[in-house]
Amino acid sequence: MFGTDYLDSLFGSLKKGNYNDDSGKAYSFDDIICALADFISPLLKKDNKLVFIGNGGSAAIVSHSVVDYWKNGRLKTMGFNDSSLITSLSMDYGYEHAFEKAFELYGESGDILFAISSSGSSKNIINTVHKARELNCSVITLSGFSPDNPLRRLGDYNCYIDSFEYGIVELAHQVIMHTVLDYFMDRYLK
Repeated sequence: MFGTDYLDSLFGSLKKGNYNDDSGKAYSFDDIICALADFISPLLKKDNKLVFIGNGGSAAIVSHSVVDYWKNGRLKTMGFNDSSLITSLSMDYGYEHAFEKAFELYGESGDILFAISSSGSSKNIINTVHKARELNCSVITLSGFSPDNPLRRLGDYNCYIDSFEYGIVELAHQVIMHTVLDYFMDRYLK
């Protein structure tokens, strides 16, 4: 029964997730998927890009999303998960500023940042969100764990999964990323 219970927990967490925009408007799971796909759709006609950041398991989601949103979604994408980049910037500026420094160089006004953090309290993610705002970029956050984590209120759109289990939060974030892309492709690329 553990497998079924785990799936029930995952899907329950997705259905009961807290999804909102920067005005505080709440969305259902279905509605946030539509809103996010619509939000990124102008990038098809602009020279801007999606930038993805995340640590650990979230970095794996980033790597996967960078490829899928580029190859299947036909969007310009970028991630900062290259080990040489991360270790070099961490050595020079400290890990809490590694993504921020990369975004400072590569981010451009009009880009959209996907900031993914299971805990929602990773300093390097939060610092990059603030840098994105300085550069007039939009932000989408995906977080979990504590309901008062700082990341879950910093985006134009925020997806919070109310769970303290890494597996549930990371899988929910991956499902969100895939669902947004599939809906985006169906709506904008057919």
